[in-house]
Amino acid sequence: MNLLGKTIFLLTTLALTSCRAHKVRRQSIDPSNLTDEEFIALLTASITNPEEPEVPGAGNNEVTATGCTCVPFYQCLDEGGSHDGEDIFSVRQGNVGIAVGPGSECADPISVCCNNFDLTLTPHGPTDPVGPTPTITGTCGVRNALGVDTTIAGFRDNQTQFGEFPWMTVILTKAIVSNENTDVYVCGGSLIHPSVILTAAHCVHDKSAQDLLVRVGDWNLAEPTETQPHQELEITSILPHPRFHPRKLWNDVALLFLTTPAVLGRTVATACLPQPTWNFDGSRCFGTGWGKDRFGEGGKYQTILKKIDLPVVNFNQCWNALRGTRLGARFRLDQSFLCAGGEPGRDMCKGDGGSPLVCPRPDDPSRYAQVGVVAWGIDCGQPGIPGVFGSVVTSTDWVRQEVTARYGPEASSFFT
Repeated sequence: MNLLGKTIFLLTTLALTSCRAHKVRRQSIDPSNLTDEEFIALLTASITNPEEPEVPGAGNNEVTATGCTCVPFYQCLDEGGSHDGEDIFSVRQGNVGIAVGPGSECADPISVCCNNFDLTLTPHGPTDPVGPTPTITGTCGVRNALGVDTTIAGFRDNQTQFGEFPWMTVILTKAIVSNENTDVYVCGGSLIHPSVILTAAHCVHDKSAQDLLVRVGDWNLAEPTETQPHQELEITSILPHPRFHPRKLWNDVALLFLTTPAVLGRTVATACLPQPTWNFDGSRCFGTGWGKDRFGEGGKYQTILKKIDLPVVNFNQCWNALRGTRLGARFRLDQSFLCAGGEPGRDMCKGDGGSPLVCPRPDDPSRYAQVGVVAWGIDCGQPGIPGVFGSVVTSTDWVRQEVTARYGPEASSFFT
């Protein structure tokens, strides 16, 4: 597999999710077992002949064997169905609950089995207040392990809770599909300052800032199910690492500077940066992204943000492992890379390029520092073969310097 092939692609699932010049209804499409060409053709047909708007949730109300109806969780009025931040949905037959996978009552991962519902309800409840941007040191890297507004129990496919990783971002590019303006997925990224996105240089080094935009606070890319709406922000400039090598992917990190800052809140917050002296070998860390769940045509692109916990692998151990692959015994792993994974079936994969790898901070394990950005690998999830990330640890001094040069020394409070 070409090293760039794992991470450079256009995930056209997002072609239906947010169009500023031409709005179409979001649709849930399962691209499993489709070739890329078939998937693109399916999406193109959907955009060419958009369906009429409908009442949210009205088209997916199957009746289960127990007699209840599957509706999006925010439309259920059953006892326990209010969403004031204290609800925990559990998988219980005949009760309000999220059930996913074979044998579950509701196939849609955000639907619940409900007897009393209101199909006119929309997911957006009270939103975070818009106020002064926080500048307090020590608030970066806070993971919402139980989610925001609602905790969904019963996920069986590594789905994240809504708002669990509030620094996760989506990078999009403008495109024309079937003569219509739309937005197409480019890469993942992370928020490290209200005005700065950290991503992989290979995703953006050859693109124009005017052709990109960033979405923060998103979770379900196929349906507008979030109780807090996402924000879409334009980019004013792109800054790849000065020693980025586009063919060898050395120093594969880049910064995107936003035209207007993101409004921070419960679902939009910053990741911490590591200290260059911190060592994460052996740490169990989280990679997040919307990429394929496995390598090859059978892999499925994700609609709900996924997470996978991976161990950081010692540099020399990773180098030796990669030499045992088709890279060959003469392969040299550059010091600007960091490795994680190597466990069967557990890996970041195609489409995850630019997405963050975060680890518990050595000085405060309750918060997370970003140690890498998804760069490349040998297939996905091969036993004993770690995935390769652009090292944020080795680039952290450059990142800090560039951000503080633009926004002042106080900018470091967002990632310290």
